[in-house]
Amino acid sequence: MRRRRAIALGLGAVLTFILLPAAAQDWLYDWRISTRPEPGSPSQLDLNQPQHWPVERVAGGAAIPLPRHRSACLSDAAMAPALAEIQRVKSYSFMVWRDGAVEFEYYAPGFGPDTRAEPASMHKSVLALLLGQALADGFIPSLQTPVSRWLKEWAGDDPRGAITVEQMLQMASGLSPLPFDLKPGSAYSRALYGADSLASPLATALVDTPGSRFNYASGVSQLLGLIVERATGQRYADYLSKRLWQPLGAAGAYVALDHPGGRARTSSALFARPEDWLRLGLLFVQRGQVDGREVIAPAWLDAMAAPSAANPNYGYQLWRASPHAPQRAYNSVTPGTVPAREPFLASDMLYFDGAGAQRVYVSPMEKLVIVRLGPAAFDWDDSRVPNLVTAAARHCR
Repeated sequence: MRRRRAIALGLGAVLTFILLPAAAQDWLYDWRISTRPEPGSPSQLDLNQPQHWPVERVAGGAAIPLPRHRSACLSDAAMAPALAEIQRVKSYSFMVWRDGAVEFEYYAPGFGPDTRAEPASMHKSVLALLLGQALADGFIPSLQTPVSRWLKEWAGDDPRGAITVEQMLQMASGLSPLPFDLKPGSAYSRALYGADSLASPLATALVDTPGSRFNYASGVSQLLGLIVERATGQRYADYLSKRLWQPLGAAGAYVALDHPGGRARTSSALFARPEDWLRLGLLFVQRGQVDGREVIAPAWLDAMAAPSAANPNYGYQLWRASPHAPQRAYNSVTPGTVPAREPFLASDMLYFDGAGAQRVYVSPMEKLVIVRLGPAAFDWDDSRVPNLVTAAARHCR
C-alpha cells in the first residue's frame, strides 16, 4: 500500500510540473517531506523504486576493476578492530587501498560492489574536482572572478555579485548558512527537498565580508554547480562524465535532479559505486594520474588540499585532518560537531565528508585510501577508523 501511494505521489509530482505554473510546484516538496526516510535509515539508489529525486545518468568509462591484493599487512586479524567499528555503525561497504591495490573490502549482507548509496556532501569534493577542469578548459578565467559573471541574478549593485569563485570554494562566501532543521516547512527542509534547488541559495543574505569567516553551507555548493553549468554551457552530468567520470575509468553513476529535467543537486546525491569513490581518492595519491594519463592537474589537487585562511581544516570543498580539531564544527548556526578524539596518525589526511559519516579518507604520504558508505552514524569519531587502518598499514613498512 505504501509503495502504491509513493508511486501515485511520484506521478502526481511529475504531472504537476507539466500542468502547473512554477508558483504551484510545491507538490514535489510535500511528497518528499511526507515520505522521507527516518534519519539514519538506509538510503541507496534503486531505479526500480520511485525516487524522491529523479536522476540523470553520468556515463562512465571502461570500469576495469582496480587491482586486488590480500597481504599479511591488512589481514583479517589486523583489520578486526577497524571492521568492528565499521560493522557497529551498520556500514554497507568499506574499502581500503594501499600502495597499488585494494587490500581489504567488506560489504554488509544485502549489499555489494554495485550498491550506490546516498553519499550526502561527499559530492561537494567531486564538484571541486570538476570546477578545476572547467578552470583548466578556460571556461572559468580565474578563481578571483566575481560570481556575478555567471550569476546574473546578482549583477549590478548587488554586493553578493562581488563574491569570488575561490571564496565559495572555501566556504567563506559571507552568505548566511541555514540552521539544520528538517521539520516540515523549515527553510532548511525547503532548500533540501524543494522543487527548485536554486531558489533558496540565490535568496541568501550576505552577512559577513566575503573571505572573512568560514560558514559551511550546501547552498554555496548548489551555486558552484550552477556556475559550472553556465560557464561550460553543458548539463552538469554531461560535463562530469566527459571531464572526470570517463577519464577516471569509473562505472556509470547518477546525479539527482531537483525536479524532472531540472538542475543537478551538486551539494549531495551523486550515486556511485564504492570502488569509484575510491578512484576519486586515488587521484590525490597518484598526483592526478590514471593508468599513466593525467586526468587532473597536480597543481589543482594541491590547491584543493591547501588550508584556507578562514579555516585551516578546509580547502576547496575538501576537509583536512591537520591541525587537529577535537570537535569539528560546520558553521555558526549548527550546534552539532564531529569529534576526532585523537589526532590523525597520517597528518596529511584529506577527506570527502558526507553527513552521517560517509567518507573518503586519503593520505598521499601513507599511499592509503579508505572508503566508508552506509546509513548515518551519528556517533562517528573521524580519526578512529583511519588511525586503526594507518597503524595496521605501518606494520608493513
